[in-house]
Amino acid sequence: MRIRRTPGSGVLPDGLPVLAAGVHLAPEDGVCLMEYVSVLAGEPFGDSPRCTDGALAGLARLVNDEVSDEGRRLLAPLAADLTILGRTDAVGSARLVLTVTAQARVAAGPSRKLLRAERRAGLRLQQVDRPGVRSRLMRVSTPLHMRGAGRHRMVAAFDTVAGAPWGDRVQRDAALLDLLQVAMSSVRGSGIRVLEQTRPGGVVVQLTP
Repeated sequence: MRIRRTPGSGVLPDGLPVLAAGVHLAPEDGVCLMEYVSVLAGEPFGDSPRCTDGALAGLARLVNDEVSDEGRRLLAPLAADLTILGRTDAVGSARLVLTVTAQARVAAGPSRKLLRAERRAGLRLQQVDRPGVRSRLMRVSTPLHMRGAGRHRMVAAFDTVAGAPWGDRVQRDAALLDLLQVAMSSVRGSGIRVLEQTRPGGVVVQLTP
């Protein structure tokens, strides 16, 4: 990727970049997916641009660093959408966690850890998406939750997909790319529908386009 600088507009990419794993000091040294997003958004160069939800950006960094060089080339076209999806509210954050854990189960099959993560993510979504004082307090605590349990559940989902016994590198890359795209759909406002509660702490979910 060639970098050109124009007055008043900061650093602009000239064509799609060759993404790389890890953190970089400047776009001239290379970029990961989220660093490229910061360039497109005109924000200070870094891998945590304000234009992208923090949990979604965290997942994007994990996928960027885990896929092969060939798979990473497929991530660059996602950058434009990542600049405009914005940040989620408390309900959106809970839906994002449930979406990612549900997609991991669909893609790679459930592990005991993932089943527990999905069940708890579904319960939290139901709790924050209802009226009442307790739900209001849970919504207020969302930033703390997304730095703790919410993040851990998303990482568990990512680890399940990344560690599944895929037939080859192409299949593994595709599964990780799908995980990120489904997460993006959730932040966009689609991607998962909670159908019903089947037991205390358990939900039936449906992934949607």
